[in-house]
Amino acid sequence: MFYQQDHKYENALEYHQKKLDIQEKTSQSNQADLASTHFNIGICLENLSRFTEAMDHVQKSVDSTHFNDSELHNRQVALERIRKELE
Repeated sequence: MFYQQDHKYENALEYHQKKLDIQEKTSQSNQADLASTHFNIGICLENLSRFTEAMDHVQKSVDSTHFNDSELHNRQVALERIRKELE
């Protein structure tokens, strides 16, 4: 997402939240897409120092079983990084 690449995290967050709203209303959305959107929201929130909210979204992403091992590892690393911020 270009907003995230440009460090426009508020804009990126708004985009991903709208995307999540649409995905949740659409029966055609799959778990992998939802997990990816939750992860992107979590990373935006982390960059905005909203760590509790970030952890919730990244955890939802990790709880999905529809991605490969490297994606799972990246999400677990992000989750641990956010947990440390909350300590």
